[in-house]
Amino acid sequence: MVINKIYEKTLAYFAYGLLAIDTVNGFFLQVFKIDIKISILYKSAFIFIGLIYLSRVNFRLFLISCLFIFYIVSWAFIQSIIGSGSYLLTDLGEGLKLISTILIFNIFSCFYNLDCCRFAVKFVIISSIIIVFNIVMSILGVGFSSYGAFGAKGFFYGANALSGLEVIFGTFILAYYFPKGKIKYLTVIFALLFVGIVVGTKSGVLGLLLSSLLIPLYYFKFNIKNVFKFLAVMILAVIFGVLVFEYIQDSSMITRILYFYETGGLTRALLSDRDTFFSAIYPLFIDLDFFRLLFGFGFEQLQNFEKITVEIDPIDIIFIFGLMSFFFYGVFILLTIKLALLPLDNNDYVIKYFICCVTISTSILILISFVAGHILFNGFVTYVWGIVLAFPKWRYNNLNHFTSGVNNARK
Repeated sequence: MVINKIYEKTLAYFAYGLLAIDTVNGFFLQVFKIDIKISILYKSAFIFIGLIYLSRVNFRLFLISCLFIFYIVSWAFIQSIIGSGSYLLTDLGEGLKLISTILIFNIFSCFYNLDCCRFAVKFVIISSIIIVFNIVMSILGVGFSSYGAFGAKGFFYGANALSGLEVIFGTFILAYYFPKGKIKYLTVIFALLFVGIVVGTKSGVLGLLLSSLLIPLYYFKFNIKNVFKFLAVMILAVIFGVLVFEYIQDSSMITRILYFYETGGLTRALLSDRDTFFSAIYPLFIDLDFFRLLFGFGFEQLQNFEKITVEIDPIDIIFIFGLMSFFFYGVFILLTIKLALLPLDNNDYVIKYFICCVTISTSILILISFVAGHILFNGFVTYVWGIVLAFPKWRYNNLNHFTSGVNNARK
């Protein structure tokens, strides 16, 4: 038990450092033009230690996790045998990103010693501070911009990936402040929207807006009093929204959206030419032999295209990993989400809070993955997503562990 607690603490500290390591990696890439690969090493060690822990506490889940890894390794070697072998490490790395959400959920959902609530608070606060730090660095002219000359993503690699984190942590923050009154809630909404606008992605702003609307609906109890309260909040939100739009209508993000709309209508405004990227790859993919349809192009074959990804995640998973991988991924990610949202203890308000946050953030992540890339298999998002998916089960384990400890003490 003591050793398991040490493993849990070690993995918790690894989790706290996830975004910090990505920041350091990006800093060296931006300032010194050197890709030191520290993020890959860090996350590989994270999963390795996690699997050792998992082998101690839940051997069945350990074997399932090893089967996922075996499948990805086999897929990467098949791609290498078909091709030149020069993209073996790339295929391995991207494949592990794809399954990392499931692996991390398997690991953290078995935690029982470490206090889930304390971890969750620290994790959200530390991660939020690191995100704000990166945005400030871009504003000061040190970090990357999101798109050309506008948007702020600091030393993080992808702006859409950063949007995924905005949705996850923003949902936890919004759900925390929702019971504390309408004024506080609206203030937090517009503070988060301001961050989303500064980052400069449609997916981030849309995701935060959806989260701010879905949280009240999640807790909504239908009666006349609550209907009037909800309408009052919506009216205030619309008024504030109009004022904010007046303030930002000349911003680069709005200008970019309007340009896409004027030159290609609603489709181009939403997809930002992703339909064009799809049209370039799809005809060649559909003409592939049955084997390639099952296992996809891999990253080597995609180098033949001007744009190697469509940046619509479900489509990219099919093109890169093939129909078989997409099927297995779809089944097991849905199973993971279902396990995360099981009604474990309806009397515990913390579990209710976690389930609310996980339900809303996960729904939005899947939604925006259809209009933006770098969400479902980006190592920047998937590790964090796997951790928060585990919160309800982890909290349930805490309660059971505490109850069994009390019962044993009484005997």
